[in-house]
This record gives sequence, structure tokens and C-alpha cells, in this order.
Amino acid sequence: MIINKINISTLNLHCLFFFLLVILLSCQQKIIFKERREILDGTWNTENKQLFITEITDTLSPCNVYFYFTHTDNYQFSNIWLFLTITNPQNYHIKDTVEFSLVDDYGKWEGIQYGTLIIHAFPLKSNVVFPKYGKYELKFEQAMRKTELPEVREIGIMIEKL
Repeated sequence: MIINKINISTLNLHCLFFFLLVILLSCQQKIIFKERREILDGTWNTENKQLFITEITDTLSPCNVYFYFTHTDNYQFSNIWLFLTITNPQNYHIKDTVEFSLVDDYGKWEGIQYGTLIIHAFPLKSNVVFPKYGKYELKFEQAMRKTELPEVREIGIMIEKL
């Protein structure tokens, strides 16, 4: 009787482990590109443009593109303005200006807080299909009114298939 309970418990653990492994692997397969960059000295200068380069091989599947922004709780602003330049494999440039709000209606930080750090993940482009194979560049410039933006720790992007 005890042996049967142990075998069933062991079998349940193996099934649970296999199930979790399948979930993790299937989630990872959806992520095409993910990279984060530390902002040196915690100050993002307007001259410090952040360039992310990814190789796109699937021109059929729609994707979501996310922008990550990490700052301290001493960050002075309730938002972040960015200049975004996307360059496709044929060297065609698309420029955009985007703003992300970092606080809710009551002035409380949105995102996930770990100690003094606040991490945000914003949808940048939704349901986008990359039309050409090859290297795509995404360049981010901080576009706030101050040349130096203190208390910024890192930025990043993630591209996932839908």
C-alpha cells in the first residue's frame, strides 16, 4: 500500500515536471528577440542612443514588440518620451515619437517594483508582420526636455510571435 502511494506521488511529480517543461519551452519559442541594456551611471543622455539589431526570418507570423524601461523610485517624471527609428533590411527608416505614462491616475508607479527599482513593459507595436527577411534595427533616443535623464537603469525590447 505504501509503495503504491510513493509510485503515484513520484508519477505525479514527473507529470508536473514534464508539464512545466513543456510550458516553458513553448513560451520560449514564441520569443524571437529579447535584449536589455544597462544605462551606464544611471543617467540616460540624449546622445546615448540605444540600438537593438535583430534578424527576422519569419515574414508571415504577426508579432508584438514590447519596450522595457527600468528606473528608480527617484525618477523625476511621470512619463518617458522617446524617438524611435526602425530600419528594415532595405535601409528604409520609419521614425516615430512615443510617450509612455509611468504612473496611474493617483501618481503611483505602475509596473513591477523591486526595492527601489520600477520595471515597466509597454506594448510598442501590436500585431505587426515584418514584411522582409533580414536585419531590423530599432534605435531609441530619450526625448525628454532634459539632456540628461537621471535614475534610469536599463531599457530593452522583446519581440514575440502571436
